[in-house]
Amino acid sequence: MTSKDEVNSAKIQLERYIKDACRYNNVKLDLSKCELDSQQPDNQNKSRTLIDVLCNRVALFHLSVQCYVMISMNISYWAMALLSTTLSDDSFTGYFLSGFIEFPGGLLAVVLLLKFGRRTITVWSFSMQFILLFLAVLFPGTGIMQISLAVIAKFFNSFIWVAQPLMLAEMSPTTVRNIFYGTVQFFGNTGAFLAPYLPLLKSVSPQAPQVIVAIVSLSAAIILLTAPETKDRPMPEDLNDFDPGCFLQMFGYRKQTKENVFLTAKDAERPSNSSLEFKIRPAYVCTPAYKVIATNTLLRSNAMGLATSERSSLLAIYQ
Repeated sequence: MTSKDEVNSAKIQLERYIKDACRYNNVKLDLSKCELDSQQPDNQNKSRTLIDVLCNRVALFHLSVQCYVMISMNISYWAMALLSTTLSDDSFTGYFLSGFIEFPGGLLAVVLLLKFGRRTITVWSFSMQFILLFLAVLFPGTGIMQISLAVIAKFFNSFIWVAQPLMLAEMSPTTVRNIFYGTVQFFGNTGAFLAPYLPLLKSVSPQAPQVIVAIVSLSAAIILLTAPETKDRPMPEDLNDFDPGCFLQMFGYRKQTKENVFLTAKDAERPSNSSLEFKIRPAYVCTPAYKVIATNTLLRSNAMGLATSERSSLLAIYQ
């Protein structure tokens, strides 16, 4: 196969990739604005550990916040599940309704996530959970009102279990996502261990378990305000890309910039024996996958041994 045939084959393959990507993402692609992530520095390519997270102040702060929020989620969920058997004379009625309400709650949460932010939904759900549990303390006993308050509180708790794990995954840097998420889940299980012992507080006061869960819910809602919103935001790649959130920004913490590369036909025309030339510029943006496909194809054409002028003409066709 001649160099000309290789160029034509690369053109056809590039066209197919671009059309499929544009149709799938429902966008119109302008290759003149495509960006590629530059090669990461050596300190970002190496494996990260929990020690790296603990040594980063922003990451450590948000790790502590997320651990407390996850503990609160487990305490409130299991406490309401266990206390649901005492809401009526028939222990099965409250328990059944408490479990059944999770299904519509989870479905509605998915719809709300398309419109509202993850942090917004979680904070409001914790707040509504606090209000409903506080009302349950004001109106003790068994009956329709008590069952209704508990079931609605469990309904909002379902929102939390859909929105919060999503926010946790989106805010975690790629290099430490498994470590960050796993650490939060590990400490979050503490809440599941503590929840079965809350009914023992009834010896102090019959409403003591509800009071504890209400206080935990309110404190989680307040603390979660320090977390960054992740909806429609680029996911951080490394610890230096961690969004500090509005609270830490008041103390001078800022998100650091990263280097992106911008490929143009003019750069491609510059002589090079091994690779295409790139122009570096700082940017915050995170390049969508469909924008990278076309330029990656050009880089592969370079590996085939195509001349610089042929690669330049291949790029210019789609600009």
